[in-house]
Amino acid sequence: MLPDATYSIVRHLERAGQWDLALGQLGESDPNLRAELVAERFFWQGIPADPAVINAADPDRALLLRARISYNHRLFKLEGGENLDEAAIFAAAPGGWAAFWHGVVQDNVHGDTEKANASYARALELAPDDRFLESYAVRHLGANAMETDPARGLALLRRSLNLRAALGARPQTAAAQLALAHFVGDDDPEAKELREIALATAAELRLKWLLANE
Repeated sequence: MLPDATYSIVRHLERAGQWDLALGQLGESDPNLRAELVAERFFWQGIPADPAVINAADPDRALLLRARISYNHRLFKLEGGENLDEAAIFAAAPGGWAAFWHGVVQDNVHGDTEKANASYARALELAPDDRFLESYAVRHLGANAMETDPARGLALLRRSLNLRAALGARPQTAAAQLALAHFVGDDDPEAKELREIALATAAELRLKWLLANE
């Protein structure tokens, strides 16, 4: 079993966007956490996730990570992804994070905002004390609210940013800054400041998809 102190260090480094250092601290122990780190690094930095590392996790967790990786390939139009039914996999899994990822797939792959919002709300209900998950769910709920209720949408986007900053989640904070800048509008001085700060973080941490989108 991984010592509590090492686990805390690994998670801290993960939140800081230092996946290589986190993996170095982890070594070959805890294949579940190792697989999660590799999948996260793939999402943010585009470093391919070794299938052997993913499949070394418990079968249920490995399937969820494979679904996330498959979604990443689909979202960013990358070659070599598995042809999985990500929505079905996430819908069949328990827990708030699975509900959240089901919503993301409905949002960005199937274009079904109503189902997506229902899944985000369910994620919040299933894990009311998980502030990190909340930062993800309200960021998507906020973006989806911008057309019908921009005041609520901006409030949710700001909450996502504030939660991520408080949790020390640097990659996620940069993503939240760029999302808020997009909806605040190019003419607002705040948007320029948000982009400058976020892109400096993205360059430092080599956050490939954030840099590609700007």
